[in-house]
Amino acid sequence: MAHYRQAALCFVLLPIFAGHLFGKTEKTTATNRKAALPFTSFRRIDTHLTTIDRNLKDLDAQVDEMNRLHAPIERQRAFKSLRHSATLRSLHSSSASLLAITRGLELHYEKQRQRYGIRLFRPLHLQALRMVRSQTRMASANTLVGAKSARRKFAADLLSFVLKFQAISGGYGALECTPGQWACCQPKSLKQLGEASLQGCTWICTGRLRTCRSGCLGPRTPKNARVVVNSARQNSQAR
Repeated sequence: MAHYRQAALCFVLLPIFAGHLFGKTEKTTATNRKAALPFTSFRRIDTHLTTIDRNLKDLDAQVDEMNRLHAPIERQRAFKSLRHSATLRSLHSSSASLLAITRGLELHYEKQRQRYGIRLFRPLHLQALRMVRSQTRMASANTLVGAKSARRKFAADLLSFVLKFQAISGGYGALECTPGQWACCQPKSLKQLGEASLQGCTWICTGRLRTCRSGCLGPRTPKNARVVVNSARQNSQAR
């Protein structure tokens, strides 16, 4: 997954750091984070997808070990242990987090009355809901065969989620908007093999809100970002 370049990270994070330096409240910090939507949420989604990928690899390794057991009692004990494992708890936690994050993005664009943002994040939220349901079936399965079936369904739901997410977030990390500019998602339709056309984004920088009328807005680079960054560089050089 793509990530911000160092300069772009400074633009997003410096207002948050400044809030701590000048004794601003947590409410102000939360407002700054909200202003950086959806990019802050993209990074959180990236993190949870990485965790899910690791969880699935660990889960498959445990199932392979279980398959090598011959005694029915041993396999039954191993399966019971798997159902209550830290791996499945972590998988549940990450899936639930994706559900909450995508619902938050959908609500964000509903409040902003930006229809294209709703069109993007409502399907992503519904796909996260399917993942949660598949994970629940996996954890509650009474047999190894049932758990494997739920695992395959979860993998299919995960792939669909990733494709939708990549269609939306692709290229956002390469943006380097100048102070005062907004990041803008311009509508883009992508055709995926085995999938219906996906609604996505071409991320651009713009200084005019009307340029983004047909799409949806991302964060705005603070007007004083260049001054703050340059000041930080001067202080670093002085050391």
